[in-house]
Amino acid sequence: MQWILPAVTFLVLLLKKKLFKNKEFVVLLILAWFYIFLTHNKSTIIWEHLPFMAYIQFPWRFLGMAVFCFSLASGLLINLFDKAKVWLTILLCGAAILLNAPFFRPDVWYKVTDSYYTTGTEWVRQRTASIGDFWPNLGHAIPDVPSDGKYINYFPGWVSKVPAQNGLIPSKGSVFTDTPVRKIGNIISLVSILGFAAVFITRKKWGKEI
Repeated sequence: MQWILPAVTFLVLLLKKKLFKNKEFVVLLILAWFYIFLTHNKSTIIWEHLPFMAYIQFPWRFLGMAVFCFSLASGLLINLFDKAKVWLTILLCGAAILLNAPFFRPDVWYKVTDSYYTTGTEWVRQRTASIGDFWPNLGHAIPDVPSDGKYINYFPGWVSKVPAQNGLIPSKGSVFTDTPVRKIGNIISLVSILGFAAVFITRKKWGKEI
């Protein structure tokens, strides 16, 4: 549905010569196609020249953004049929549910109990399998077994009476504090919230809609 509806909406607007009168739809459509392009190997040059995109890790994550933009763009289709808004909404929602019904059930069933995942070697494996994805650069070498809890990895913000040794500090007595980056982030968030509240109150006071 998220692929067909935007295409139908685009054709309807094109035939009615209203495409460029709906700027939001055009912007959403362009963004959606751009996100899809970033998942294709033809976009390699962008990934290579923008190093910060390495933090995204997987190009297919942009599919979520593309589907979101396509879904918003598809909403315009309902407004193009004033007399059939309700029925069209019911039809599209029903079609979306029916077409995705196969995904509402588990694909594979494993004949194991909860204890299989919470005890023994499987429990140890799960606690260390993905640890490298979140391991700080300032920490020590990634261990093969889970920690006993006596020490923690040093990370900017941790304050301990005992200096870090080999990237470790005692967990007892250590306190996690804000770093300058976090403080700046908190200030930006606070200013944004206060600014939004001020705009909302001002607009409402003068009888204007946001």
